[in-house]
Amino acid sequence: MAIPEYWESSSISLDDFPELSEGAKWIRRFIGGFVLLPLAIILSMTVMEAVVQGGSNMSIWLSESVWFPIMGALIWVVLAGGRLFTNQFLYWYVLGHELTHVLAVLMSFGKVSAFRVGVDGGHIQTNKSNLFIALSPYFLPLWALLWAGLYSLLNWFWPSSEWRAILYGGVGFWWAFHLYWTGWIIPRDQPDLQENGTFFSLMIVYLANQILLVGILMLCGFIHFREFVAAFINNATQTWDTFCSLLGWIL
Repeated sequence: MAIPEYWESSSISLDDFPELSEGAKWIRRFIGGFVLLPLAIILSMTVMEAVVQGGSNMSIWLSESVWFPIMGALIWVVLAGGRLFTNQFLYWYVLGHELTHVLAVLMSFGKVSAFRVGVDGGHIQTNKSNLFIALSPYFLPLWALLWAGLYSLLNWFWPSSEWRAILYGGVGFWWAFHLYWTGWIIPRDQPDLQENGTFFSLMIVYLANQILLVGILMLCGFIHFREFVAAFINNATQTWDTFCSLLGWIL
């Protein structure tokens, strides 16, 4: 089945929530453009370098923690590319999206008074909102986290190394699922992003997903924490030096 032509943007309704002032919007644009954007570029450079360096070791590619997530992600690529069970998967994405909003509200000590999910969109009503509540569904892959939690529970009662393939494959599948639908939904006029400024929100979402990717790469053995931090600092220093040289040349 094809994706519905009509899409009602996922949103959060609040009984009394003041909009950002024009001054606050400009501050967030400044932070997004001059703080978060450079951080995102430097972090992306460092991640790509780490993947290239770690990927040269063939034993890493053949390890369970890398091979099975790749296989799980490829299964999703086949399903998405073939448009198989599209409406069903879209419903599950919207459900996960709205449930993540709900969990973020509860973690922020708020209350949810309405909840709606459908293939045409989703919606919650709450008495509280903040940056975490609005943006959490865009960087927290709920179904991947629940899959990992289910694995931990099963492994607690029935420990077995055979479960690891199922864990890694499922995490790869659900993370690819999350990235696909997140990329699909963002261009569709999302109030979640507009609430805190679209550009600022996109920078937060991108950085958060990059940090999650770094964590996954660490678990897979592609990168090591100290080496990655050292490379990030080195790239940041070089980028700053280049910027200062360019600024000095212009002035």
